Amino acid sequence: THVSPRSGRAVQSAQAGEYVDRLFVLPAFLVKASAQVPPEDIGAGLVLTGHFLERRLYNAINKPPPDARDRLLQLLERSGLAVLPD
Repeated sequence: THVSPRSGRAVQSAQAGEYVDRLFVLPAFLVKASAQVPPEDIGAGLVLTGHFLERRLYNAINKPPPDARDRLLQLLERSGLAVLPD
């Protein structure tokens, strides 16, 4: 149900405990292909992948993520297709 931002490992809700507010939500469509894909899950998926792209790819090559990704996030949010977590 969640992903650790440090290790990238999945965490079950029963194990999340007091750390649940520090973990990323694991959208159901990333686990089960037939799952519904509500805007909240699209936003959660984009935040989750963005974190690891930045941490493990862009930091390794000493470059920032492309501005196009931020523009895509803003466009999806404005259009109502994605709801980004707070």
